[in-house]
Amino acid sequence: MGLLKLGLLPLKKYPFGFFIFSIFATLFGASGALFFHLYLNFNQVKKQVVENQVVTAFLKPGLSHTQQQQVLDEIRTEYASSIGSEESIKFVTPEEFLDRMEESDKTLAKELVDLGSELEDVVPRYLTFKGKFSDADLLKIKNYGNVEDIFSSKDKLFALAESIDVLGILLIGASIISLIGLFFVGFRVRKLVKDSSILPLQTAFLMGAPPFRVAVLKVVSLILFGLMSSGFTFSFMVLFSKPLYSRINLAMDGVRLHEIQLPYIASSAFVVFLSFAIVSLLTLTTQRVRR
Repeated sequence: MGLLKLGLLPLKKYPFGFFIFSIFATLFGASGALFFHLYLNFNQVKKQVVENQVVTAFLKPGLSHTQQQQVLDEIRTEYASSIGSEESIKFVTPEEFLDRMEESDKTLAKELVDLGSELEDVVPRYLTFKGKFSDADLLKIKNYGNVEDIFSSKDKLFALAESIDVLGILLIGASIISLIGLFFVGFRVRKLVKDSSILPLQTAFLMGAPPFRVAVLKVVSLILFGLMSSGFTFSFMVLFSKPLYSRINLAMDGVRLHEIQLPYIASSAFVVFLSFAIVSLLTLTTQRVRR
């Protein structure tokens, strides 16, 4: 209990200074955790883009039901291993296309309906299927006799897939910088603890306390500050991570990132505490070397 009281002395002497440092520690810890989580998320997105393409094969107008079914059966048979389940490939009729159009643009859907008999020539008929396909596979499907054109989600997200590697390097770099910033705060706090506890530590030394025990008093202050900063980091991430990811997902067209879960937040807060624990251990090591 005596150690705890002495450890609280620097925090009581300079509460504003320690509060400012705790804010910096929270920002460095939370931002580092966020950058690393985004790195993991974008790597998962890249894997999904490459391995789970959504392909749309537009059929030539005027095909009979038999001809449409023939194209579907050819793709299903030749690329069964890539497509997987039966539900992964589907023929979209003009009626289904209009239903989907009505959900997004009712005015355009009404204009299409008003075309009457000409609707069959205007509304596209197409197949959609999911899987992993090479460029050669897509070209082969495009050259089918009754296929007019083909579109892959890989085309839409190709720029994203290419930039993810560069983005990953930037995010890892930002995470490392945040970690360095966290340790910088730790060493600044150690100096503040040293400056604010010179008199009580000198008193303890004059009263016969060995140098190692005097150093322990500094360690207690750093540990207490680490606990406080980790608590701030945990609270900050719990309050703001979900709204932040909601905004990111809203801005990402067609790509959804997984939100930060509570275990990850807890581990991030522990990293903040661990950084100050390491600084406190360095304090003990330095004291022993001086002896």
